[in-house]
Amino acid sequence: MPVSNHTPSWKQGFARYGHLSAAPGLWKGLVGSWVSGLGPTGLTLRDVSNHGNHGTLTNMDPTDWVTTGQRGIPWALDFDGDNDYIVPAVDIDYTDYETISLWLKLGATNDIYGIIGNLTGELQFWDSYGRGLQYDNGTLYAMGETNNSNAKLSCALADTNWHHVAATFTANGALYLDGKLVDSGSLDGGWDPYRFAIGVNLGVPPGLSYHQWFLGQISHVCLYDRVLAPSEIQQLHEKPMDLLRKRPVTLPAAVAAAVGNPWYHYANQAAIVG
Repeated sequence: MPVSNHTPSWKQGFARYGHLSAAPGLWKGLVGSWVSGLGPTGLTLRDVSNHGNHGTLTNMDPTDWVTTGQRGIPWALDFDGDNDYIVPAVDIDYTDYETISLWLKLGATNDIYGIIGNLTGELQFWDSYGRGLQYDNGTLYAMGETNNSNAKLSCALADTNWHHVAATFTANGALYLDGKLVDSGSLDGGWDPYRFAIGVNLGVPPGLSYHQWFLGQISHVCLYDRVLAPSEIQQLHEKPMDLLRKRPVTLPAAVAAAVGNPWYHYANQAAIVG
């Protein structure tokens, strides 16, 4: 099987539309898809969802594109825990999405920091107002809080391995780790007009001596305007690149035979597109 069939890249090509994808259902309701696994694109993280809402790498440089050694997520972006973040060109309000899916590798487990979500104007993700993910000394949190509503779901996470994380933000919200449901409950809050960003600053009182910005690596960020089914979240975990992998195309026997004939390409100028 060609490499491009299971690990598409910018060089090899990928499914740019749902009807070309090996997993067309995962294109439904896609608000944004920032897949660093396709490979480095300089100081821009491209949105491949066809919305064109590309993100700008801020306080980062091309060396922050790193290889992972992981099948299905060959590339990721490295955040230094100091002030690295990525903000899409067009604001995404917390009401615009109901599911977050991403791959992450923590840089430290004895620390506190934001991961992804909606920010204040000061690029902070306050503990009592926000929608997104944060980390606190061995515990991963999904938050959907409004005015100290304490809408949090959580699970233990105390290693620096790669993990797939997904959360759904509704009155019947859920938190998934590596494709498995780990917590559920109300998670439908948020705060406006906080701005969505990848790699966020957890707002805390001044003077505290721990990382506030995300420390670690992130890949394959997807936002959906709907609640993904458990089977869809499991698919994003088990086959991270299916969203962008081109579906196999079976040509009719006569066409396949003609394509195999070198004279076919002289007689037919139009390419057969899979």
